[in-house]
Amino acid sequence: MKRSLEVSMLLLLLLAFTGSVMAQSAPASTESLKKGLPKAKSMGTIASEAEKDISSDNNQQQADGYIRMGDVFFTQGKYNEAERYFEKAAVLLKNNDREYSAAKRKVAKAQEMQAKLNLAAQNYDLAGKGSNTSLNRKLNYNDANRLRTTNYKYQQQLSQDNVSLLQKTKDKQVDVQQEMSDAYTQLATSQNNVEDSKAAINSLTNAVKQQDKSNAGTEAAAEQLSRQLVQQNKVEDAIALNKSLVKNTDAQTQSKLKVTAYTQLGTLYAQSGNQVLAEENLRKAYDTAKSVHNTQAGKNALKHLLEFYIQTNESGKAQSVMLQFLDDMDELLLKDSALMDKKAVELSAQKIKQLENEKELQKEIIVQSRRSNYLLLAIVVVILLFLGLMLRAYYAIMRKNKQIRLQSLRREMNPHFVFNSLNSVNQFIAEHDDRKANAYLNAYSRLMRTVMEHSSHDFVPLSVELDHLQKYLSLEYQRFSSQFEYHINVADDIESHDIMIPNMLLQPFLENAIWHGLRYKTDKGQLWLNIKQAGNTLYMTVTDNGIGIEQSLALKTENQKAYKSLGMQNTKERIELLNSLYKTQINYQLKDLSSEGKNGTTVTLTLPIQRKNDEDTDH
Repeated sequence: MKRSLEVSMLLLLLLAFTGSVMAQSAPASTESLKKGLPKAKSMGTIASEAEKDISSDNNQQQADGYIRMGDVFFTQGKYNEAERYFEKAAVLLKNNDREYSAAKRKVAKAQEMQAKLNLAAQNYDLAGKGSNTSLNRKLNYNDANRLRTTNYKYQQQLSQDNVSLLQKTKDKQVDVQQEMSDAYTQLATSQNNVEDSKAAINSLTNAVKQQDKSNAGTEAAAEQLSRQLVQQNKVEDAIALNKSLVKNTDAQTQSKLKVTAYTQLGTLYAQSGNQVLAEENLRKAYDTAKSVHNTQAGKNALKHLLEFYIQTNESGKAQSVMLQFLDDMDELLLKDSALMDKKAVELSAQKIKQLENEKELQKEIIVQSRRSNYLLLAIVVVILLFLGLMLRAYYAIMRKNKQIRLQSLRREMNPHFVFNSLNSVNQFIAEHDDRKANAYLNAYSRLMRTVMEHSSHDFVPLSVELDHLQKYLSLEYQRFSSQFEYHINVADDIESHDIMIPNMLLQPFLENAIWHGLRYKTDKGQLWLNIKQAGNTLYMTVTDNGIGIEQSLALKTENQKAYKSLGMQNTKERIELLNSLYKTQINYQLKDLSSEGKNGTTVTLTLPIQRKNDEDTDH
């Protein structure tokens, strides 16, 4: 009979376990949730709210959601999961000292429950540093020191100090009720370590009185204290402890602790030989679990009750209890809010994990996108730099080409003058006038030397240019002394050594005046070069009283017309290049004086005055 009863019990336990697993895996209906939920928010509801907050883009809301999920797992005794969620909250709250401190304190408590004492002490310290009230700082530093010491008396002193601080405080930022419960639990543990069992029982009772919900930490401390009292042969103290727990726990909100206390009492009475009280308390444990529809607690209580009946050879009562459990199982599973909450919490945790994975993926995508954008931006910058360098090189080449072209145009004017000069020398030699030939060659060589010395410069001082022109005109005068005289007039206020003008720009106009205006006069002509300044502008005027433009054209051969056209075109191009290269505003006007009833031609050049120290002037 005993053997069959044991087999029946095992089958029944297997059925109960299977039913529990099925309840966890099957989705709970809305109606069943409503029936099973207590008045306060269930763990499943809290987890669902946490899931919604965590899905938010607001850091504070996300942190609140992580805190709630951590609280759920902490209440269930899943401290590793609780620690993970509290840490996530702390990361999001780094810029808020008060909230960060609170999150770090929760992390430390979760680590302490896992015996990660060094890490817990470090996080208590961090919580203390971030605290904005003296109470929080003292609580955290006391807890940090409590974990670092192995002196039980000192641990007891620190826990008692926390209790005293919380009893006196009026700080509304602290959850005094929860902190008092934790402090009393820690005090009970330290008192038990120094074998002060009565004080430990009293402290643990006070811890329970402070609670309005299930607290896995207190439940674990109660079981450990009860077990240690039995090991110390203090069975009466263990009974007193569990009686106190039964008296001060609420069946609805602290069902697990109450069922455990009844079960402990039943077991202790059975060991003491008091079968009546043993059965009574084991029955109360089972009935309490049933009353709150807690399948897991009911299964554990039933296991102890059946073991008691087997040991006392009361098979009839055992069968009766088993049948009753089978009759009640459907309703028990249907209304078990703990199973529903567990399922809801698991689903929420899965969704949160999926959400976090999605956020991590989004972050990775954003990072990759930013990298791509940075790479693209870098490529664009490189291309722009390359284009900039190309444009710079292009403009440098264009500028160089213009400078080369400018020098080329300037030098193109010299061959005609050289050719004419050599003809003049040849003419003097043919006339056996060696003295004039030598004088001309000396003057010519001096001119060529000064021209060549400055041939690489686009601008020269006015004094240098006047020297060139003086030497040039003296040569022309040696050849045509009977046909013209020349005059160079420079205003007194002009500083010819400081003012810069284009190199050999006036020479073509003087040459034109001599060769195409004055050379054909029947009487002696006059050539004037007048230079003056007005404001920031330099005026250079070349005037002759020659035959004028129209008569000159009529007397020219086709070759002479072509040369004149080419010479003036070169001069015009030189002016355009100078204006382009140096941003000057050189202009010239050619005027035939015959329109005014006079003889001759006037050319007026105007240009802004440039000084030697001007950076844009090529000396």
